[in-house]
Amino acid sequence: MSGNCGYDRMYIQRYWITLRGDANGGVQRPLELWKSAGRALQSDIQNTLAQDEKTYNELLENTDRYQGRDELATDFGTYKQSVRNEDYETALSMRAALLNKFEVGNQRRQLLDNQTSKIRSVTQLVSDWLNQLSGPLVVVADQATIDAVRQLKGDLDSLAERRDRTKADVSVDLNQVTARLDQIRPNVAKITKASQWAKDLSEARNSVLNDIPVLKRRIADLPNSRLLPSETQKATELDKVASDLNTYRPDDVEKQVEFQGAITKVNTALSELRTAVSQQEGVDSLTNDIERLNSRVSARGRDLLDNKTGQAMADLASQQQSLKLMKFPLNEDQLRTYSKTKDTFDRVSSDVDTVMANGEKRREVQRLGDQYSRESGTRWSLDQKIDPMTDKPDYKVSSVQKNDEGAVAEIEAKCAERGIISFTALVVDQDGKPTISFPNYNPSEQVLIGKRRLNGDDPKAAVLVSDQFNNRFSILFLLGQPAQAQPDKGRQGNPVEQIQLLSKALQVGIVGAQKADETWRVLVQIETSRGSLILKIPTFERSIRKLVETCS
Repeated sequence: MSGNCGYDRMYIQRYWITLRGDANGGVQRPLELWKSAGRALQSDIQNTLAQDEKTYNELLENTDRYQGRDELATDFGTYKQSVRNEDYETALSMRAALLNKFEVGNQRRQLLDNQTSKIRSVTQLVSDWLNQLSGPLVVVADQATIDAVRQLKGDLDSLAERRDRTKADVSVDLNQVTARLDQIRPNVAKITKASQWAKDLSEARNSVLNDIPVLKRRIADLPNSRLLPSETQKATELDKVASDLNTYRPDDVEKQVEFQGAITKVNTALSELRTAVSQQEGVDSLTNDIERLNSRVSARGRDLLDNKTGQAMADLASQQQSLKLMKFPLNEDQLRTYSKTKDTFDRVSSDVDTVMANGEKRREVQRLGDQYSRESGTRWSLDQKIDPMTDKPDYKVSSVQKNDEGAVAEIEAKCAERGIISFTALVVDQDGKPTISFPNYNPSEQVLIGKRRLNGDDPKAAVLVSDQFNNRFSILFLLGQPAQAQPDKGRQGNPVEQIQLLSKALQVGIVGAQKADETWRVLVQIETSRGSLILKIPTFERSIRKLVETCS
């Protein structure tokens, strides 16, 4: 202290409201900051006490009186009183040791919880054993094992009751129970295995006894059983097998192996019979389906079928007879025959309605074509000569048609390529001279604008390409059966020319390519210097139809 009282008083007053952060006069901290920090520390200690007290009470509730419990109680009481007395220095110094004692208590509680869990699991296991040993299919007469399991169950119940009441450490008793359980386990496993075998055999027997009458009804329902003698014999023996199995007692250990063999044998026989019966059911169903399909086709008319479908129907009729003679079970060749016939039937039955609908359209086209060929008033001639390149007949159909003003068209049709019939018209005057002009002709493009009418449709503008001469025009390409349209090696040997010709024929808007089986007439109108010239092509005229057939 200084001898200057005034200075000392000022020093005390100054540091009464402002304290140094350390002894060496570090950063100054206001008193309010120290007071706030103190209140925060006090609150933390109070909260910590509440948490510690909760932990302490849980330990007392869930543990027995283990070593160190009384010391924990004494220390916690002191710790709690120190906090209440605001002796925080003592409380904080005691808490570290107190936490160690909490850890010991938690370990004790975990030990007791594990024992409780093990008691429950062992009790459940022993209860399951008792259920297994008391079932109706227990076949091993080991009363000593059953009594031991029952005694063990009683001891476990007592141990669990004592454990819940005292919360004591029962390690010794639990180890003894576990040892007894391990001694009993092999005998229980032996009883359980034998009992499970008996249960499985009983279920297998019941399944067989249920399956036999079901299969016999299926055999009886076959309209005309065609099972092989070996399968018929198996079916006959089923009744005896059922009678023998009905005498089986699951608890008869000495006959378990015998009945296992019998059940296996009858299951094999049932499987083979099912296969044979299923095959006959499938074959009978297929033959009936073929019969119904045949009736349906006959009712509408077989002439409505195309060649491919007609041949498939003929194949089905042939195979149907083979199917009716089959015996069951089928050998590999018969299975292949059945599978092939089934595939053919599935394909034909899905397509036949469409095919016959198309056939009805063809029939109507032919009716209209025949009628128009009689009413068209045109005359057609058929010329035949032998092609030296192929030694095959080469046909040409021609017709002369004219108007009242002296325009004449010499129409010629021939097989331009396999499946393609080309119609051209050479337009001349009455003297056969090319004196006629065409107002709608474009010489630079070599095309003539005319009109074309197909069947009963309205007339439409058509582009007619000139062919060789300015007065000769391609008026129609008639297409035969597409499936038969193949290059003829004797004609147009150049593949490029063949492709160009086919491509040209398919350009409907330019050359008017039409399918022969869908076209019953074609009218072509050409404007000439000598009036309008209408050309008539009755595609079902006898000579034209002959050309279509030979070209296809």
